[in-house]
Parts: sequence; structure tokens; C-alpha cells
Amino acid sequence: MASNRLIELAIKGLEAEQIQIAQEMADLRRQAGVSSKRSGGEVPGQSRPRTQTKKKGNLSAAGREKLAEAMRRRWAVKKKAKAAKK
Repeated sequence: MASNRLIELAIKGLEAEQIQIAQEMADLRRQAGVSSKRSGGEVPGQSRPRTQTKKKGNLSAAGREKLAEAMRRRWAVKKKAKAAKK
């Protein structure tokens, strides 16, 4: 069990080193004016900023009413089936 703990600690240390090295490489790329997209990707451990937002659906009032009516019909069927079981 002690050897497993040692391995886990070694992995965590190496991951921390990897993040630090990746950050230093990104700094050097910025200084050199090289885009990180061309040079090989993202820095491990850092999240990428969100560039796209989720679009909302544009539903007309008539469309909303049509969906509501369909749901009412589905619920009525379920309610009827539930009442029949009792």
C-alpha cells in the first residue's frame, strides 16, 4: 500500500511540473509572437475560454400553444393509464 501512495505522489508531482513547463512554454511562445494554436495546442490544467454561446430557440406564440396542447394530450393519456391501473 505504501508503494501505491508513493506512486500517486510521484504522479501528482510530475503533473504539477508538466503544468509549470507548459505555462513557461506558452509564455515563451507569446514573447516570440508564435500562436499556441499553430504550435501544438492548449496548456494542460488550464481551461479554455468559452467563445460560443448557446443559442436560444425562437418559438412563436402559436408554436408554444401547439406544444402545450401536445403535452396536455400526453399527460391526459398517462393520467388515464394510471387511473386504469388502480
